[in-house]
Amino acid sequence: MPFTGSCCQQIFCVELKNWILNSSPNAQLLDEAGNVVKTFTLASDDLTYWQSGSVVIFRVHIRDDSNESYSFKRVQVFGQMAPEASPILVIDHTLEQAYTKGASQILDVYIYTGIQDVI
Repeated sequence: MPFTGSCCQQIFCVELKNWILNSSPNAQLLDEAGNVVKTFTLASDDLTYWQSGSVVIFRVHIRDDSNESYSFKRVQVFGQMAPEASPILVIDHTLEQAYTKGASQILDVYIYTGIQDVI
């Protein structure tokens, strides 16, 4: 019996998640001008995915409880196939508006990105 589409999607997603976890730091926030304002290293629990028909949804969770202040409008996530490989841009998500984190605030962001027709 041949592989099903959902099987191939799950294999793809496991590999993509592993690539992201291989890179450190693996996420960054950028301001409206494209300058990096903050970098993060995501853990396995910060990356989840599920299948909905032919679409795979990746959820990226970024949390920052530092006393830093910054504004951001874009989130980038990087992956790395192997430790000796160069990091590649996996997700480049521009938000509809800029958001500001104040020194006394906690940033708790969830980014949802869909991948259409994975196979």
